[in-house]
Amino acid sequence: MLASGVNATPTRPYSAWQSRQRLERIRTLTKASAQADGVDALLFVAGVDGSYNDGSRKALGWLLLGASGHEVRDCMRDDAIMEETIVIVSHESVYVYCIESALPRILPVVSAWDGLELNVLPKSKENTDEGEEIKIIGFLRHIECFQSVGVALTHTKALFGPRKGEMVTDIMEVEKWPIVQIVGIQELGANGFFTMKHSVKDMEGKLQALYDGMDSASVSKLVGSHEPLLHRHFCSVASALDGAPSVRIRTTDEDAGEPLTSFFSYGLLREDKEVANGRRAGFWYTRIPSTEEKRSTSNWATGGAEGSPALHALVEAADSHNPLACARTIFLHAGHPKADGSSSQDTQVSILSTLYSKVVQIVQDFVNGLSPGLSVAQIGEKAQSQVFTIVNACKSATPSSSYDAKKNIKVHFDALDSKGVSLLRSKSQALPEETVCYVRVQINDIIGQKEQNIGSILFGESFICGKQKAQLLTGTIPHWQAWAGPNDSNAFLQSFKDLTRKYTAGSSISDGVFGASICSDNFSGSASFVIQPEHSNAMCIGEKAWFTQHGIILHSTRMGFIPLRLPEDVSAIETFSPSENEIVLKLCCSEEALPRVCRSIDPNSEVYLCLRPEPSVRRAFQRQVQPKLKELVPVEEGNYIESTLAGVLPRCIRTCMDSSTEISAAFADAELNSSPNNTNFDYFDVDDTFNMCIGQTLSHESFSKKAIVIMGAPGSGKAGLASSLASLAPGGSWHVESATYMRGSDTVSEAAARLPDSSDCSILVVTTLASPMLVRNHLQATGIEVSSLVVVINAMACFSAGFWPAFGGNCFMGRGSATTVVLTNTEGLPTETLDRCDQVTKACFPHAKIVTATAGRVVNLAHVNAVIEADDVKTSTVLKETRFFPF
Repeated sequence: MLASGVNATPTRPYSAWQSRQRLERIRTLTKASAQADGVDALLFVAGVDGSYNDGSRKALGWLLLGASGHEVRDCMRDDAIMEETIVIVSHESVYVYCIESALPRILPVVSAWDGLELNVLPKSKENTDEGEEIKIIGFLRHIECFQSVGVALTHTKALFGPRKGEMVTDIMEVEKWPIVQIVGIQELGANGFFTMKHSVKDMEGKLQALYDGMDSASVSKLVGSHEPLLHRHFCSVASALDGAPSVRIRTTDEDAGEPLTSFFSYGLLREDKEVANGRRAGFWYTRIPSTEEKRSTSNWATGGAEGSPALHALVEAADSHNPLACARTIFLHAGHPKADGSSSQDTQVSILSTLYSKVVQIVQDFVNGLSPGLSVAQIGEKAQSQVFTIVNACKSATPSSSYDAKKNIKVHFDALDSKGVSLLRSKSQALPEETVCYVRVQINDIIGQKEQNIGSILFGESFICGKQKAQLLTGTIPHWQAWAGPNDSNAFLQSFKDLTRKYTAGSSISDGVFGASICSDNFSGSASFVIQPEHSNAMCIGEKAWFTQHGIILHSTRMGFIPLRLPEDVSAIETFSPSENEIVLKLCCSEEALPRVCRSIDPNSEVYLCLRPEPSVRRAFQRQVQPKLKELVPVEEGNYIESTLAGVLPRCIRTCMDSSTEISAAFADAELNSSPNNTNFDYFDVDDTFNMCIGQTLSHESFSKKAIVIMGAPGSGKAGLASSLASLAPGGSWHVESATYMRGSDTVSEAAARLPDSSDCSILVVTTLASPMLVRNHLQATGIEVSSLVVVINAMACFSAGFWPAFGGNCFMGRGSATTVVLTNTEGLPTETLDRCDQVTKACFPHAKIVTATAGRVVNLAHVNAVIEADDVKTSTVLKETRFFPF
């Protein structure tokens, strides 16, 4: 079934783009970001060098490892590799010190950081005096220029004094850090202790607010990991009801809801009590008892009105580790039209399912209609205003004129942080711009025919909203699930005992109203769906299908047999072929042909029958089944156009026969892809230039200039390389311009304006610490066609003494963007360092040519061609293997 085979989609690895976004958020705490109470820099020291400071451990786990929500609390514990890490963040620069063993974990993450200086201690110098000297000198050199420094101090409860019982901090805690005590050593030229030279400020509270907020990484984890986990537990509830009817009717509400209540309560064992405030998880037959009522255990057979069998149940799931929650109403009496069930029960099911369908549509319309930029308070007001719409839905769906809908409608709205703590109930400061919200509609004591109380319905969704259009987070959890009730099951077992006995055994029937089977296969790999066209909500009603001389028989564990006689029950059939191995039949059924729940999902009573037969069975279907169908009803062949049919035929149908179902989630795609309209990254914007033209391939008509771009950090030797290239260029000297593309300084537009308008290439020298991808796309956005992109790296500066200034900013994100990497100042480097240089450069630029330039210059035409050899370089193109050769 649709709900039973869902596997969790793996969470995408924490990426450089997401880490860059988090770095930018930390930088908002600095003075240069217009924070009046900000600091010049923030210092995070992990491990023994920071006396195992808990705040530094959390900050580095959040920034470097992608921890989110409650994960921040325990991240990097006993992580010996990451414990040797020091990070200093200012508005203009960021310094990272780590050991070589941590480099594979850190380098892919920091590769998009602006103003990065990466200091890597070689493995050969670990646990040596020379290694300690490298670490100390690097730390002192970067911290001495900052007057005020922010750290995450430890908060402890005061045991005595005027602040007894309050959470307090001690600024002198920093002086106990071994790396900070170095500042006071006179032999190093010190003239005072750290707290005498620098103003130290506790930033734990503001950092915690960042951890609790939502960003691309946390939402990616929500959708890619936590939502499938919640989905799986929700489906476990349905599995408890999937047994034989005789067992099903004895299932108690506690047994059915145990997967959800255990999942929720287990998460509270170590969490804050605030998480449970206002949140719940459970399973209830017919209605949810009030807090004043004493709850008693009931089962399916007695859980309905006045001790009758329950017609429906209310299910709510919540994850106490995060803000995700959802609520659904499931139907335990499908209301089969051909069953000998009670007509009053069928009517009640029709009232409940019709009202539930309207509530589902109202909630989804509410979420889809939210405008970007609304505050949480405004969204809460809009949620409460939906009461009037729901009241009107109740009036049209319930027969009782005396029913006080407004009194019985409860709309619950909450905004939660990444840990699942309510922001509306907490004493936190201003609410974040991006927030996960939960809206739940509960309608109590619905009145059916003869003024009978037939119970309640429940529906709720989690969604994220903020600067961009709101998006559902729990939309993939099934909205509709239904089972055949006791009367339905008994009637079908009696009326179709021949079908049960013979069709499931694969036998043919020579008599009866349906006639003999016209295809030996029972299409056990099929699936039948009823779809709500407005929102593509689907419910599976069949897992097997038989084609007989007079009709089609569908069967599922939950719904039993659904016989469709032709042409009495099916007026027309439309066929689609999404692929060579798939056949989709749209059956236009009569109003009385389907169970009553199905009519509430789709008033048009259309069933989509999806088949994925083996080639031999497919041929038999085309040869035997299709001609017979055409004799009985009109059969038309439709054109399958995914863009137009996707709204009616959701992706879940196309994958329902697979072993796993793809979780649809826009927020899960945390990496920027080839589409320039990536809504995920636009939602979590870092800065304007970072989003410019990412991954976009512009047409040649969009370019007004053409240039060979030579980029590198200050001191890389790119200017000398450009000069020698221009003097030896074919066809005479080329025009050379220089530009800067760094944080706070962007002169690319001015340099582009000075480039000549001609078909011949010019040379543009760009001083930058950004990655090749960002440089290429930024230049393309200014109208410059990049014929070749050359990255220049000063090998002496990058690979000697463990210092790799700005090298990390050119790594990994250069995949497919750099044409050539030129290593300068390789003369004099020992063989061991050259080998290391070769290895690391190949790893960082696997798709570029790597060459070395003696003295940073080219001396003949062959060298020129080796450097500027034009390949068709695009962001997503895999280029030839790396070549490493000297001039």
